[in-house]
Amino acid sequence: MRISTPFINIDTTTGGAVQRQPDGTYTIFDTVAANVGNVSGLQNIRRVRYFLYEPDVQNYFASGTMQLTSSNDSEGNYNAPLSFTINRPDVGAFRAEVVAENQSDFLSNSLIATILITRENKRPQLFVLSAPDTLRRPSSGTRPVRFAVSASDSDGAADIAKVFFRSINSSSPSFEFQLFDDGRLAVTGDSIAYDGRYALVLPIDSTATLGTKEFRFWARDKAGALSDSLVHFITVTP
Repeated sequence: MRISTPFINIDTTTGGAVQRQPDGTYTIFDTVAANVGNVSGLQNIRRVRYFLYEPDVQNYFASGTMQLTSSNDSEGNYNAPLSFTINRPDVGAFRAEVVAENQSDFLSNSLIATILITRENKRPQLFVLSAPDTLRRPSSGTRPVRFAVSASDSDGAADIAKVFFRSINSSSPSFEFQLFDDGRLAVTGDSIAYDGRYALVLPIDSTATLGTKEFRFWARDKAGALSDSLVHFITVTP
């Protein structure tokens, strides 16, 4: 089984394998080929099909029938053009699977090849951080504390995998508190879903340590790249 262009960078690959569309999506053009044999002869092969899978997805998103291009008595070469459209963040290892079916409805073993699609990555950015500067520790019960920050990514909002902060002075300074852009105001503190503004509400109670606390905020994209950090200090008073 062969893929004509198994490695595609949507920013640098030339030769017609990728085409940027006016709406910012990318159309991928490729070809899949496979050699199929049958001891009973090629006339016993009803059809040869291909299936395309997105990275880490079990169900195929496209399929088609391959055409016989050359043959002898027991073997044939089949191929088919491939084309599909992706958004800029949707890179990764796409899979092509080929399966033959004979006249008795029996299926062959499957052949699988990978089309690795990459791009030039740009780091996300954070801005407009909102959090209190001073908090009075409650004598009983809890008091909500809302953190919010805006995030953007020139590779597309869908490329942002996580927005989070770390409490640097805490006993777990590497723990990541995730902020959300889900519109669940009563749960996460975010008022509008998918507007690029991320929020989280945490409670402070009577056991909170007094003093000035440092919080560092980041955004991480799907390639693992981090934004520059934003730093905020909160002073907890009696």
